Amino acid sequence: MIAYLTAGLVFGGLGVYLGYSAWQSGGFWTWVGAVVSGVIGLILGFSSKFREGPCPACGQQNMELKEGEFRRCQNAKCQRYLQGDIVSLWLVPNDVITSAPTFDAVLPEKFGWPPGCCVCGQPATRVIPISLHVKETGRKLATTAAGLALGRIVIKTGGGTIVSVNTPHCESHMDGAALEDPAVGSLRILFRSHQYQQQFRTHNKIAVD
Repeated sequence: MIAYLTAGLVFGGLGVYLGYSAWQSGGFWTWVGAVVSGVIGLILGFSSKFREGPCPACGQQNMELKEGEFRRCQNAKCQRYLQGDIVSLWLVPNDVITSAPTFDAVLPEKFGWPPGCCVCGQPATRVIPISLHVKETGRKLATTAAGLALGRIVIKTGGGTIVSVNTPHCESHMDGAALEDPAVGSLRILFRSHQYQQQFRTHNKIAVD
């Protein structure tokens, strides 16, 4: 995709150069070359499917947002989720629920759950465990009474650590969350529901993560 974008910029720049030359010399074929190069540049630019523009919430310029995906604003103090098309970027609506866990937050060592199912918000009638094997990287995940009481179970193994979390669900849903161990930073939890992800951050006072 980056190759398409780069090629589009090259042809776009060539079109501008030829157009300027044609304006000065008035050569017919130079005008033709300018038009063709400009059109090719536009086609390649749109083919890249990468969008850029200012975040509607904070004004931060965002680049390389692929059409159809959800991406956090690149402003560390904003971090609102964005979507985009060939025209603009917009904030992801609160009621969006994806087909797989997408919207993430730091998973604190001590945390609580907002009320309701983590997918639809209806009363939770059961808990479903999600787990992740975390390789040893110097991170210390201690098994404490508080941690166990709040739903995080940590089991030490020979090759690392297994972290398990009981997540609230209603009878209709069972796959509303997942765990992720990023290459850099703290253990994270991902939700299908954008609204529940925001509620989780607010409930646990996660201002910026």
